[in-house]
Amino acid sequence: MNSDDARSAGQPRRETGMSYKFQRLRERIRQSLASGELSGKLPGERELARRFHVNAKTLSKALTDLAAEGVLHRSVGRGTFVKGSEDQENSAGGPWLILADNDADPTLMQNLRDINPHAEVCANVRAIRPSYLNQFAAVIDLAIATPETFIRDLLVRGIPVVAVGQEAKTYSVNSVMLDANLGVMQLTRQLVLGGHRTFAAIEGRTRIAIAETIRQTASRYCSDFSADACFPADVVTAVEYGATACICDSVSSANQTVQYLTQAGIAIPERMSVCAIGSTPVTSTSLILAT
Repeated sequence: MNSDDARSAGQPRRETGMSYKFQRLRERIRQSLASGELSGKLPGERELARRFHVNAKTLSKALTDLAAEGVLHRSVGRGTFVKGSEDQENSAGGPWLILADNDADPTLMQNLRDINPHAEVCANVRAIRPSYLNQFAAVIDLAIATPETFIRDLLVRGIPVVAVGQEAKTYSVNSVMLDANLGVMQLTRQLVLGGHRTFAAIEGRTRIAIAETIRQTASRYCSDFSADACFPADVVTAVEYGATACICDSVSSANQTVQYLTQAGIAIPERMSVCAIGSTPVTSTSLILAT
């Protein structure tokens, strides 16, 4: 029987090379953590490699495995921390992963970092390795198009997800949302009492929520009203058909609407009052009225 036959007959295969080294190192580091030899923020990788007499590649793989298990927390630019140490943990319960588009509200981003100083920001979830997620206590989703498969993976791992400014889709997650209906109701009431009867609802494609809320609210105060949904580019046409007020579904769409009106020489608020439901980096208000 040759050596290959012996292995196939059930003799254990001895692991060699890189795999054996990193696994052995991983357990040595685990023992050092358990004994307290390593605690808090770990030394730099070069120093650790010298201490354990290994190369940088072997050390990095061992640390990555321990981070995937939740034993360590690795943060780009800040170093490697023992999970639960005073340096790594904070009043927010651990580091957050913030999913954000490049044009995310800078004030909101800064507020989140003030609450959770160890938070990390990611604009491309497709570049994230699954093991990288285990270090985070929660994920804050500010991005517009986060893949549903990514949300599912987070929930399977038991990582809390908070969606900001967007409704839950396939999977149930916590959400922080503006009460748009209440805002539209308050704006409509003010506009109707101010004499407006013909409204334009500026909202996204296939959406009529704002238009419907305007109609429901206006019907409580008068009978001679109309409200039609349109895009910012259609607002000039709406004015030509008699609209004197518009309510936009966001500050960005309101800014576009104002640009179209200004280019057409339509005075604001003399010929058209422009309102928006949303927030700005400066005011952080939930209701903006420009009449």
